[in-house]
Amino acid sequence: MRKPTKDRAQILCELTEVFRQNGYDGTTLSKLTEKTGLERASLYHYFPGGKRAMAEAMLTQVLDELSETVLAALNSSSPPTQRLTAMLDATHDFYNGGQDLCFVSIFAIGENSDHITSTLRQAVMSWLDSLETTLGDAGKPDARSLANVGLSCIQGGLVLAGVTRNSQPFVDAISFLRQAWCVDCDDDSTRVEGVKG
Repeated sequence: MRKPTKDRAQILCELTEVFRQNGYDGTTLSKLTEKTGLERASLYHYFPGGKRAMAEAMLTQVLDELSETVLAALNSSSPPTQRLTAMLDATHDFYNGGQDLCFVSIFAIGENSDHITSTLRQAVMSWLDSLETTLGDAGKPDARSLANVGLSCIQGGLVLAGVTRNSQPFVDAISFLRQAWCVDCDDDSTRVEGVKG
C-alpha cells in the first residue's frame, strides 16, 4: 500500500491555516482539499467526522499552542510586569501580528458542537484567571475588571483587524495595553490604575 505523503500533524497545520483565514462558516471542503492537496476521501480518512472533526482537532491544537505561549508567559515565576510584557509579546506572535483570526471569532457564527463551546469557554476563562492573577500581583486594583477589559481589547482588535483586513487595530490594542498597564514604564507614578465600575 502506498504511504501517504503527509502525516496527520502536517495536514492539521494546513487545515488550521484555512480555518484561521476563513472562519468556521467560511471554510469549505473545497478550500480544505485545495490547501492540503488531498481528496475528500483522504481527509475523511484522517477525520471521519468531517469538517466538525477537523475544526475540533484544529481548536485543540491552537489552544495547546495558546497554553504553551500566552498562558505560560502569565504563569511563569517572573516578576508580574515581565509576565505582562511576555504575554503581550506572545499574544502578538500567536495571532501573527493581527493577520490571523482569533479562535473565538472562528466559531462565533454558525452551529458549534458542545465540545467546541465548552473548550472555548474553558480557554477564555483560563486566560482571564491567569491575567487577573498577574495584574493583581502587579498591584493593580480591580484586577478582574482590568483582565476583562484587556482580553476584550485584544479580541476586539482582532475582530476589527479581520473585518477591515488591516492588522493595525490589533497592533494598536496591544500598544494601548502596554501603556495602560505600564509594563514598560520605569516611573510607577505614570501607571493607569484600575477600571472603576
